[in-house]
Amino acid sequence: SQHCQASLWDDEIPIAQDVTQDCHVVVYTVAETETVADLKATEFQDVYNNSTNIVVCNVAFVPQDSPLVQSVIQMVPHVNLVALGVEPQPGDSPHAIHERKLALLNGKLLFRGWILVWPPTTTTRFSWDSREAVSLLALSPGRFWSSEVQYALYCDATIAPTTLDDTLFLVHQLRRPAWPARRDTHVRHVYVLDG
Repeated sequence: SQHCQASLWDDEIPIAQDVTQDCHVVVYTVAETETVADLKATEFQDVYNNSTNIVVCNVAFVPQDSPLVQSVIQMVPHVNLVALGVEPQPGDSPHAIHERKLALLNGKLLFRGWILVWPPTTTTRFSWDSREAVSLLALSPGRFWSSEVQYALYCDATIAPTTLDDTLFLVHQLRRPAWPARRDTHVRHVYVLDG
């Protein structure tokens, strides 16, 4: 549309949709700085809950050039790299192998319970440290997930993630109808205040 602008996330939509196939609930976070080196561990990933028939998946969006991504891609065993198509070719430079890892491992690595997805850090469109660029995914995540996703729960990267029981409780609460006294048909905008 003529009113839409390109964003840092545009190229990551197909990756996010692919990694959330078969997921009913997505818990996701966005690292808020290019220097992220770690994520808080979460106790659930791709969890199928027999009592609710719900599959919960965790996705973390982190900068491609972050110490976290650089460290994690170096930890992948050679046999797994070959299986994922990252086998070194004759005459490859270390830079070429590194770039192939970044391209082919995006959305395929699990770190401390999170599936890692990384948009490029260097872009002429936005800086990763731009609050607006990072906030877009937290405020408007709808297009990012597969069509099977029913609920997406944002978890700030600076706090500990919820437990599976907490996530299932929140999903249950989202299914409840609003109280008549709380319905407001005149609300057109939602504002997030940074306290």
